Amino acid sequence: MHEMTIDTKPAPAPNRRWLTYLLQALILLPAVAGFFAYRVWLAQPEGNHAQTPPATTLISAQTLAERFGVRVRLIAVTAGGGMIDFRYKVLDPAKAEFLVGETTSPPALIVAETGETLYTSNGMKHNTRLDKDSIHFLFFANANNAVKAGSTVSVVFGSVQLEPMTVQ
Repeated sequence: MHEMTIDTKPAPAPNRRWLTYLLQALILLPAVAGFFAYRVWLAQPEGNHAQTPPATTLISAQTLAERFGVRVRLIAVTAGGGMIDFRYKVLDPAKAEFLVGETTSPPALIVAETGETLYTSNGMKHNTRLDKDSIHFLFFANANNAVKAGSTVSVVFGSVQLEPMTVQ
């Protein structure tokens, strides 16, 4: 007679490796999408990098020194291109108080090529005491490399805009 044998081994479990990969992808997908959304959000011109209309009064460097007692000493790209170093000298503290005193907003830079305006926070102000011949400096974040050596920028002090200058 013929004997029949039955295999009592359990059926092999389906390969769950693909399920593990799928779960990992579902976990990583929101993190990667969030990272890219954050990068796009940072690149948007707002807050410290908004485009603003030019100031109402355009003056020369000589007028800035004579009328407002301030001379721009340096505008340069620094920190590997990530910062703009802006330095000015106070020639007459009484006159300079109008532009760079404690009650006014800090200077801003307008990039001539793009019209983008760069601002600095009040926390970046150094040596706020306005003494004769004192040199003050501010740092501006150079977001999106808006300014490069050789670029042309205008410095804005409130409603006074200085004629364009070349960045070092």
